[in-house]
Amino acid sequence: QKQIVEKKMETDLTKQDNKSRLRKIEMESNLVLEELNEQLVKVKAMNIKHEADAQGYKLEAEMKAFKDVDWKVLTALNQQEQDPKNTIALAFRELASNETKIGNLNISPDLISSLLTNEVNV
Repeated sequence: QKQIVEKKMETDLTKQDNKSRLRKIEMESNLVLEELNEQLVKVKAMNIKHEADAQGYKLEAEMKAFKDVDWKVLTALNQQEQDPKNTIALAFRELASNETKIGNLNISPDLISSLLTNEVNV
């Protein structure tokens, strides 16, 4: 009877020891996984930063090409996407900026209406 109780206690101690070892192994593997995950996050963040730097460099290079171009030329180049009303407004703006060179200019409401009608119907 005493031997059976001692064997049971030994078995229980062995089970407890095995559980402790298993728990320790699980914790160590979790720790390794977390460290690897931390490295992964750092690499991902570094890659995102490098991508953003490259995109910024590309955008800066593209914008340098337009740096010295007159805004009127850029507006003309963008004509495909522009509303015809904006084109007419820009034309009137140009007329206004050259008002000292223009002696007399009459623009009737009928002219504006026909310009807008013709532009919209095109």
